[in-house]
Amino acid sequence: YVSGLGQVRQALHVTFAAIQARLPKDTVLVEYIGYPHYLGKDQWEPHYAAVVLASQGPVRWIPLGPIKEVDDLIRRYHRAVSDDSSGDAQMKTISQSLYAKTWLPVEKTFSPSVNSVVLSPDGMLHFVSFAALLTDNDRFLVERYGVRYVGSGRDLLNPARPSGNKEICIFSSPQYQPSNFWAEMLARLPGSF
Repeated sequence: YVSGLGQVRQALHVTFAAIQARLPKDTVLVEYIGYPHYLGKDQWEPHYAAVVLASQGPVRWIPLGPIKEVDDLIRRYHRAVSDDSSGDAQMKTISQSLYAKTWLPVEKTFSPSVNSVVLSPDGMLHFVSFAALLTDNDRFLVERYGVRYVGSGRDLLNPARPSGNKEICIFSSPQYQPSNFWAEMLARLPGSF
């Protein structure tokens, strides 16, 4: 009687070919993932990479480097967005650095006809608005590509259908620890306890 019983097992049988068949002609799926990168002699370091899948052609693996470097940029990005004293020049520099680190290596694998991307971020990349990243020619990324988000490329196989239910009930009152990244940015929800 468990809702969704068997869906996890079904997810293990998803193939790149099945997802690829669901991608429109000029669309690319980009799945960002964190993984333990082997440095040698039993040494590992967390890294980000992107798996790029177009409607035709091979799957591509794009290493993006240490997670710490990218996450530090994301923290700077969020501080600049929330700090009124941050100037446009600082925001531009950080946004273009994120673009160069997380997007440019991925974009280099696209065919010239690509005009839409489906993104599945991982880790702190969930908190980056890729559409709002500034390119190296001072344009927003969304001016070049249509941008959509999914939890995973598997979501393309079972697109969400609108529910007839128009009601929603949300319970939330997160309490972040002072050392937590979000504690700096998110105050307690007023009226919650």
